[in-house]
Amino acid sequence: MPLKEIDFATLDYARLSAGQREAVMQEALRRGKACRAEALRAAYAAIGTWGRRTVAGLLAWRRDRAAARALRRLDDRLLKDIGIARSEIASVVALGKTDRTRQAARPARRAA
Repeated sequence: MPLKEIDFATLDYARLSAGQREAVMQEALRRGKACRAEALRAAYAAIGTWGRRTVAGLLAWRRDRAAARALRRLDDRLLKDIGIARSEIASVVALGKTDRTRQAARPARRAA
C-alpha cells in the first residue's frame, strides 16, 4: 500500500502488520507536521500584514498630531501667511493642503 494514498478515515489499523503500522504512524506524523507548518506560515503572514498596517497607521497618526500641534502653535498672522485659518488646521492636516485648495479652486456652478 503506497503511503501517499492512505485514507486515514477508512484505514483498518488492526489488519496491518507491525511494519505497516509503523509506516502509517510515520506518515500520519509527517502529514500532521506539514499541516501545522502551513497553518503557522499562514498565521505569521496574517499577523505580519496586520502588524505592518497597524504600525504604519500609528506612525501616520503621530505624524498628523505633531503637524497639527505645530500649526496650532503658530499665531494667526503666520497662519494667514501660509493660507490657513485656525479653524482649518484639522482638515489641512487630515486632507493635506493640495486637496483642500483643489476643492476651493473649483469654479462655482451657475444657477439655472
